[in-house]
Amino acid sequence: MRTSIYYIFIINLLLTAFLCVYGKDVNIAVIDTGIDPNHPQISGRLWVNDKPATRKNYGVDFSSLNGQINHQPIDKHGHGTHIAGIIAKVNPNAKLHILKYYNPNADGYQNLKATIRALKYAINIGVDIINYSSGGPEKSPEEQQLFELAKKKGILIISAAGNEFRNIDSPNGEGFYPASYSYENIITVGALDKSMNKVSSSNWGKKSVDIFAPGKKIKSSFPNYQIAEMTGTSQATAFVSAAVSLILEKKKFHSNYEKFLSTKNLLFQTGYQTSQLREICLSSKALNIKALRRKLSQGTSIKTASK
Repeated sequence: MRTSIYYIFIINLLLTAFLCVYGKDVNIAVIDTGIDPNHPQISGRLWVNDKPATRKNYGVDFSSLNGQINHQPIDKHGHGTHIAGIIAKVNPNAKLHILKYYNPNADGYQNLKATIRALKYAINIGVDIINYSSGGPEKSPEEQQLFELAKKKGILIISAAGNEFRNIDSPNGEGFYPASYSYENIITVGALDKSMNKVSSSNWGKKSVDIFAPGKKIKSSFPNYQIAEMTGTSQATAFVSAAVSLILEKKKFHSNYEKFLSTKNLLFQTGYQTSQLREICLSSKALNIKALRRKLSQGTSIKTASK
């Protein structure tokens, strides 16, 4: 029964591409390993600032160790193309801004520095959502300042819970940042398998993790016109970023505070209730696109609650 629910869930996600009635444009920054701009699932969905991408300018690459940037963030890893493909499949109307931070030759500090630059760029151009798959065990004061700025500008951060097999809000343990920050504009996502259980590697946390979504053997775009399976909280995060973009297309908010809380609660109220998640995430829910779409089409009011 749980397995069938999972596959129905995936089908509903894919049907969104054909059934959605669009409202305002939603801009999503994907901070990752870059993109294959020629993949059929990606082509036509990339933007740079307020203009459609071109062959010579399809994003921003912050990953160079010498600090220089270029506008061809080619994906030599595959992860970024996979993430962008999930978002594009669920909501083909979303405008994707590709910001590459990852360099396999960089150390953790250098990759964090590139991420900081990508965050600054995303905030400065005023995206609606930042899809943030990276993270680590230590807080970054500069990163925290940027999340404060993003909050003031009304930008939602969809953050992966991480894949370290652990509780990230244990009082005596390590967190995973930015997932463990308590900012109102962060939505932290854990990964489910097809049986609606937590993926074994997925981090969890009753306080830190907001919701779970599919993250086991997810098929999506991959460089060189391929389709590949990948597993992790990054994949789950992409599904939630796409779901949030559907909310922002349809709903109007009177304040950033209302936007943050109402968006979370739409996800929570429409999510699948499952006992497996009761003690490992705030909402005890798994993402449910079908119910979310139905709620959005009804235009009903939303109760608010805090993280």
